[in-house]
Amino acid sequence: MKKLIGILLVAILLGSGYWAWSGLQGAQTGATNSAGRQSLAMEKSNDANNVTADVTFLTPQGKASDNKLTFRIRLNTHMVPLSSYDIAKSAAVSSPTGIAATGFSWKPESEQSHHRSGLLTVPNNGLWGPNTEWLSLELKNLAGMPSREFRWQGNEMR
Repeated sequence: MKKLIGILLVAILLGSGYWAWSGLQGAQTGATNSAGRQSLAMEKSNDANNVTADVTFLTPQGKASDNKLTFRIRLNTHMVPLSSYDIAKSAAVSSPTGIAATGFSWKPESEQSHHRSGLLTVPNNGLWGPNTEWLSLELKNLAGMPSREFRWQGNEMR
């Protein structure tokens, strides 16, 4: 009987842990597809030099306005202070039609030294449209990395 109770407790703990983890994963992206399910294809991650950068391209999901490209960026670390990193000045967007290295704006959601998140926007100026083959966001000089690239291909952006 004690063995059965122990097995049940372990099963409950594992199930609760998985439920909490899966809910956290969905909440982190903040993106849904047309059926209302979480859309993880739009989120790209880069983990280097003790900093994890997660970027979600929001524009294809109808979350952009005023002809701007919008990206949700989350930076997380427990080793490197991030408060002095200027995201808007360190970003560049490119596609087959050109490159944008200026005109970015940053709207913070969290500006903690080790956990920053917010929305990065830049005027579209023809960089992205329904037939764009690819789009790339580059973050330069983040935690000693000269460049971190987040790239979306064809159907990922539709």
